[in-house]
Amino acid sequence: MGVLARSGSAFVAGLILARLLGPKPFGELAAVALVFGLANQVADAGFSSAIVQAPELTKPDVRFAFTIQVLIAALMTTGSFLAAPYLALFFHDPVIQGVVRAISPLFLLQALGQTSTGLLKRTMAFRAIQTAQVSSSLLGYIFVGIPAAWLGAGVWSLVIAQLTQSVSYSVQVYARVRHSIVPSLNPSGALLLRFGSKVTANNVVNWSIAYLDNAVVGHAFGSTTLGMYSRVFDLASIPAAGITGTCQQVLFAGCCRAGNRLDSIRRAYLAGLSAISLLILPVFWSMAACALTVVPAFYGSRWSASASLFRPFALAITLNALMSLSGPILAATDHVGRDLRAQALALLVAAAAFAVAVQYSPAALAWAVLGAYGFRFYIATVPTLRLLTITWQDVFRVTRGPLMVATIVASAAFTTDHFATWLTVAAPIRLALLAFTGAATLSVLLRIAASRILPIELVGFLRQMSSHFHPKLSQALAHVAAQQARRAEQHAPQWTPRPVQDLSTNFFVATLMSQVGETGVQTHFNALCQYLDDQKIVFEVLTPYEAPKLLRGTAKVLRRLAGLLGCDLAIYVGQRLNQALLQYCMWRRLPRGTPWIVYAQCPGSSLAALKCRTHESQRVTMIVHFNLSQADEMVGKGLIRRDGWAYRKTQSDEKCALLGVDRIVYCSEFMRSHLISVFQDLQRKASAVVPNFVAFPRPLSDGPTGDIITIGTLERRKNQGFLLHVLAEANRRGKRYSLTVVGRGELESALKRLAVELKIEGQVTFAGYFPKAAGLLHSHRVYAHAATVENLPIALIEALSVGLPVLAPAVGGIPEIITNGIEGYLWDTNDPVASAQLLIGVLENTHLLDAMSAAAQRKYSSHFRAEQVAPRLYKFLLGSLPILDGPLQ
Repeated sequence: MGVLARSGSAFVAGLILARLLGPKPFGELAAVALVFGLANQVADAGFSSAIVQAPELTKPDVRFAFTIQVLIAALMTTGSFLAAPYLALFFHDPVIQGVVRAISPLFLLQALGQTSTGLLKRTMAFRAIQTAQVSSSLLGYIFVGIPAAWLGAGVWSLVIAQLTQSVSYSVQVYARVRHSIVPSLNPSGALLLRFGSKVTANNVVNWSIAYLDNAVVGHAFGSTTLGMYSRVFDLASIPAAGITGTCQQVLFAGCCRAGNRLDSIRRAYLAGLSAISLLILPVFWSMAACALTVVPAFYGSRWSASASLFRPFALAITLNALMSLSGPILAATDHVGRDLRAQALALLVAAAAFAVAVQYSPAALAWAVLGAYGFRFYIATVPTLRLLTITWQDVFRVTRGPLMVATIVASAAFTTDHFATWLTVAAPIRLALLAFTGAATLSVLLRIAASRILPIELVGFLRQMSSHFHPKLSQALAHVAAQQARRAEQHAPQWTPRPVQDLSTNFFVATLMSQVGETGVQTHFNALCQYLDDQKIVFEVLTPYEAPKLLRGTAKVLRRLAGLLGCDLAIYVGQRLNQALLQYCMWRRLPRGTPWIVYAQCPGSSLAALKCRTHESQRVTMIVHFNLSQADEMVGKGLIRRDGWAYRKTQSDEKCALLGVDRIVYCSEFMRSHLISVFQDLQRKASAVVPNFVAFPRPLSDGPTGDIITIGTLERRKNQGFLLHVLAEANRRGKRYSLTVVGRGELESALKRLAVELKIEGQVTFAGYFPKAAGLLHSHRVYAHAATVENLPIALIEALSVGLPVLAPAVGGIPEIITNGIEGYLWDTNDPVASAQLLIGVLENTHLLDAMSAAAQRKYSSHFRAEQVAPRLYKFLLGSLPILDGPLQ
């Protein structure tokens, strides 16, 4: 309410001063305000936000922030005083030189209160800030500015008002929170400066978008036109700022306290978006529809020429208000960089649009502002939606009611205005009639259809605060909530998990990979597909390879072009193109308006499915095949650079997919625990630990034979070099065994050289890629594994199925496959000597080898056979099983 009171007082003072002074003084002050507004974004150095966001804050940190702010303010004061003649020349008005020099101490006056403001925000003491803002505005503009204008001070009345307001505000907030003003450049404050620098850069870009058009108008058309232009813009922006300012402050501080609880932040964002829409859209759409009445009614006849500017401004401000919630959320979650990139792109687009529009007229520039704000709303909202895993359908859902209300209210206001104009009613009376019409229409709509207009998120938020409301309003909110609950129950899809035979074509398996292949991912979903076929269950596999040839060819060309710019870009562009092709196939195949289930095999296919979802009954379940992180896995394969652009984007996609899907299948308890430790919100998501399952591999009639076999890509993570050292250690003990290495990769040459160095090249067969390599397991005695990181390797399960004892490290989900000493041994990959002794103990002890072989087959039959695991996985995908806290076994 304090921000509203401050904005209201500023609005009233602006109306009175506009009638007293006319456009030119406002144009001169607007020209000065352009320079000082931009400089103020730098003068704060982002410390006000950094103080709020910092997890811990010490007294030396506060002193450091205050010192830097005062030093920057001193530099700004000096610089503005020296630059005054050049600014007057730029705006073609000599009066501006004196105004700039007179107002230059403003930087120092504001710096005295900036640190205290940050400390008040940190403790959520918004009432104290708002009290200081309101009282200082009243003192500066009502009690000083207006009398000075009445006495003929002209532009100097605005200068005196601004200086008085700044002094009063700084004194009040410092009196509320007194901190040391002893200078300090303690290095511990560097963290504040680092965060503050990002906030500063973002603020500069935001401010530039908001006021670049003013600079263009002032330079091209002079002070008088600038006064009309800026004042009409303020007529729209100041009331909106009163509403959005409160939401921004509370949302930023609240999100800082919420930390990583994205569910809470998501609900707050949707509630805030709907609240701002309901408060802003009906008012400003009505004002835009009646612009020829609104401007003269507020400012008087001297401002009538500026009415043509007001309509695009009123519409643009609604977009700016909807966009305003994105910044606080990204800043509070320390994603300022995302907002900065989006705003920088919006600034470039705005600059280009303004450069063209200024060639015509101020009105053309005003319409260009509307277009630029529309693009800015989209480009600045996207990062927030991705962070919170919100879709544009969610945005439309919570703003749909306010949009309908705004359309009806604006239509009623336009009809009233047209009729009153025909009757030649004076502009102030017409304005009063418009206000009454809008308020009455809004009241009637809320009374008869509040449960449909207000989204559930907003009603829930208001009910949490109902203790502060009048009892009748609290009862009304409870009634609205009850109506919404009944409607949701009536319209909920009557879709219970169907028997296997009744699922029809509503079950889909989605993957970015081809169906043909022997990777762990392909083995998993092909095993599931084989089970579904055997059970006569209708399903469909969706891949990018079903897209039309023209689209696939275009994607191939784009991938090659991206490859010319760098490996990281090529890999990420390739992923995104495959995702886009898969999404296209989904749009063609997924039914509209009816329930379906998509079982996605990776984050990319999950995101594609989420974008195609049009109803809450349509579910997306993702299985986690990757090890620790998909981005880290790609780094390990040498595809992208750690902490590079593609790495960060892949991490972001992975997070959005995990938090966005309805259910998650983990291959191992290890991955479940790991991801929940990284993303705490996953703890509340429906999930199950379902191990990989495989069919019994058929033996191959030809191929290498030997004692030991290992299957996998020859890369650092697989660590096949350790197996060569174990083989060499066994040689030293007089035991000569043969090893078959199946697979290809970047380390193949290095491994062959290592075998030569260890003098075991005659014992190692590098088989390369071998189709249906699991069939080679039958012709070996032991399976050996040495990976440093694993989720739940399918090769080990295939080894159990044919009765091979397994020797593998106790990493990732491997201990969930093998019990040490039963189906094999968990060996230490840092100790080849001890590992060689374990290997010899298994291969030389026929009784132990047979016992482990029998245990391996029993473990496979009870835990990893398709007939055992696939039905449970399928039931979980259908929703027949509840959230599971442990393995689905």
